[in-house]
Amino acid sequence: MVILSLIPESKAEILAIRKRYPDYYLEYRLDLTSDWSFLDKETVDEHVILTLRDRSECSKDVLQKKNISLPDKIKFYCNWIKEFNCLVDIEQSVLHRISIPELLKLSSNNLIISIHIHDYDWNVADLARRCLEIERSECRYTKLALASNSWMKLQGLETLIRTTGSQVLVAFMGDDGVSKRCFYRHIGAEGTYVSLKNRATVNGQMDIEQAETLGLKNISGVDLIGGIIGGKQVVYSEGLEYYNKLFRKKLLNAVYLPLIINDIHDFHSWLHSGNRMDYLYGFSITMPYKAEIAALAGREGETANLWDGGIMILNTDLKAMNQILRENMKPGETGKILLLGSGASANTVLQATAGKAKVTICSRNFPAAIELAKKYKAKYVIAENLRGRHFDILINTTPLGANNEDLLEFAAGVNFDTAIDLPYRTGGTPLGRYCQANGKKYMSGQEFWIYQSKPQENFFLAAIHDKDK
Repeated sequence: MVILSLIPESKAEILAIRKRYPDYYLEYRLDLTSDWSFLDKETVDEHVILTLRDRSECSKDVLQKKNISLPDKIKFYCNWIKEFNCLVDIEQSVLHRISIPELLKLSSNNLIISIHIHDYDWNVADLARRCLEIERSECRYTKLALASNSWMKLQGLETLIRTTGSQVLVAFMGDDGVSKRCFYRHIGAEGTYVSLKNRATVNGQMDIEQAETLGLKNISGVDLIGGIIGGKQVVYSEGLEYYNKLFRKKLLNAVYLPLIINDIHDFHSWLHSGNRMDYLYGFSITMPYKAEIAALAGREGETANLWDGGIMILNTDLKAMNQILRENMKPGETGKILLLGSGASANTVLQATAGKAKVTICSRNFPAAIELAKKYKAKYVIAENLRGRHFDILINTTPLGANNEDLLEFAAGVNFDTAIDLPYRTGGTPLGRYCQANGKKYMSGQEFWIYQSKPQENFFLAAIHDKDK
C-alpha cells in the first residue's frame, strides 16, 4: 500500500492524478490548503485519506493554511466518513483531549491514528507504549512518522511493528527518509507515503516518479535487496531504472534501491542484524564510501564500488577506466592528464594511468592530494595555478556537477581537449554543456557508468540466482 500525499490545487488536478495513478491511495493535506471545494464523490472514496494535521504535530517548516479546532475537526471527520466512507487521520497525542462520546462517533474502520516525532531522540520502548494505547482503539491503521538518523533503530522498530495488533503505515523523515521508506515491507509495515515531484509535504518523502521506477507499491517483504550506497546523489543513479527494469523483465524477486547513508558503520550493523544477509544480493558503491567499504571488508587501502555486504569487494571502476584509456583516449607516454579530486575515485584513476601519462592532481583536500601525488609520482597544483595550462585529458572525480555546480569555476582558466566527468545528473552537468558548446570531446558519468555496469550486472544476477536456489 503506497499513499500519495498531496496538497490539492484543484478538482481537475485530482481527477488527473487518480486517472494516472489508479493503484495508489491518496492523502489530501487539507490543513495545507484553504480551498476545500473539490471534496465530492468524484474525488473522495474509500481509497482517500483526509488529513487535518494538528499544528503541534507539524514540523516547523510546514505552513498551515487552516487551523481547525479539535471539536470542529471531529465534526468534519464524522461527516466525511458518513458521506464518502473515506479514511481520516487523527494524532495519538490529542486523543486525551477528546471525550469518549466524541471519539466513539468516529468509525474505527475509517480511522488512522498517527504518531509524529520530528526529532531523532526517540526510543522503541516509548513508541511501543504509545502503540499499545492505539491498539486498544481498534483503529484501521497506526501511522508512525519518525525522524530517523539510525539504521539500527529499524531493527527494534521492525520487532515492534511485527508484534503490534494494528496494521502499520511508516513515514521516515530526514536526509535518508527516501531510502528507509523503501524497506516498509521488509520491516513488516503495510504501507508508506510518497509525494508529487517537487511537492513534498514533509522532508524525506520519495516522489511518485521515483516510486514508479523502483516499483515501490509491488515490493514484498521477501524480495531480495540490494542497491547503490552513497550520499544524497544516489537517488539520481542510472542503476535505479536500469536494474529494476532488468529484474522485472527477468521475473526476479529482487529490487535495487537508493541507499543514502550518513553513518556506514551504523548501516553495516543493521545489515548484519537478524537474518538480513539472507535477503541480500549486493551493492554498488559510490562516493564517499568506496574506501570505507573496502576497509569494512578487511581490504583497507583499496577501493570498492561493488560489495556483497560481507568481505567480498570489486573495483569495476578500475576495469572501466583501463578500458576507456585503452580504447578511446590514449594519451600516450607523453600525454598530460589533469585529475581533479583526491578520493577513492581519484585513486582508481591513478592506478589506471600509472606509467601511461603525466598526471597532475588538483584538489581542495590538500593533504589527501599530496599523499596521492607522492604515492603515484604525480604532480600537485593548486587551482589558482591552472589558468592558461593545457592538458590532453581532464578527469573530474569530485562531486562538482552532480548538483549543477560549475567545475570550471574551481578549475578556472584551464584548457583541455577531452573531459571525463564522473558525476552525473539529469540534464547534464555544466562541464558537459561547456564541452558541447566548445567542440571538446566529452565522456559523461552516464557513459562511464555503462562501461563499469556490466561486471556489476553479472555479479548481481549470479547472486540473485544463488539466493533463489
